[in-house]
Parts: sequence; structure tokens; C-alpha cells
Amino acid sequence: MKLLLKCLFTCNAVFLAYFFSNSNVFANEPTLTTETESLISIQSTDFIRSSGNSINVTGSRSLRGTCLTTSYSPVHTISCELTLQMKNKNTGKWHNKGQTYRFKKYFATRINGSVNFKVDKGEYYRIKTMHKVNQSGVVEKTTSYTGIKYTP
Repeated sequence: MKLLLKCLFTCNAVFLAYFFSNSNVFANEPTLTTETESLISIQSTDFIRSSGNSINVTGSRSLRGTCLTTSYSPVHTISCELTLQMKNKNTGKWHNKGQTYRFKKYFATRINGSVNFKVDKGEYYRIKTMHKVNQSGVVEKTTSYTGIKYTP
């Protein structure tokens, strides 16, 4: 009888241990929000450490755009490309105005650049920047946009 009780006790203990150790399989886990997924995507870069850009009014008909790209360690090439964009008043869409300016360094961890742009009065402008790193044939890139500036 003691042997039977001992066997039942052991079987119960094993069953309960199995049940409680696997209970999290059936739990309802919260789903990730789009914001969290974006944050994870940004943090998962292997080479690009940070990127940024800015736009400033420097005169009645001029804007200055700047860009910055950094990497965790020296890479084969690191670059940032500045493009001035103007908003079409009729369609509300952005289009490139003028040429793209590229700043590039080799075997570096940081690149920055700035450009003065001549602009028309009464228009909305922003800067589009492509940040790019190339390391052993692996290319990482990200795009950033500044806030909008109006030129009265």
C-alpha cells in the first residue's frame, strides 16, 4: 500500500511539474505595437550607429541643410546625401529640387556635411537625407527627413 501511495504521489508530482512548467505556452502574450517594431528595427543595425539632419533659414532666399552619419567602428565607406525637396502647392507632394550633394569618407566612423541652397519665396521646403554605410560589401542605409521650413 505504501508503495502504491508513493507511486501515485510521484506521478502527481511529475504531472503537476509538467503542467506548471508548460503553462506559459497557453498564455495570451501581448502583441507588439508598430512603434515597438520600428524601434526594434532601428536598433538592429549592424553598422549605422546614428543619423540625423537639419534645415535652417540663413537668409531671405537661402536655406542651409546639414547631415550626419556615424558607425560603431571604422567602415569601408560612410556617407550622407542631402537633397532639397519642395512641396508642390497643387498636389501636396514633395519633389526634389536641384542636385543631390554627397559627402563620403573611407575607413571612418563619422561623416557630416552641409550645403547652402538658394530657394524661392513663398514655398515649403525640407531636406531628405540618405545615410549609408558599406562594410565588406554589406550596405546599410536609412533615410531621414527634416521638419518643414516656409520661406516668406
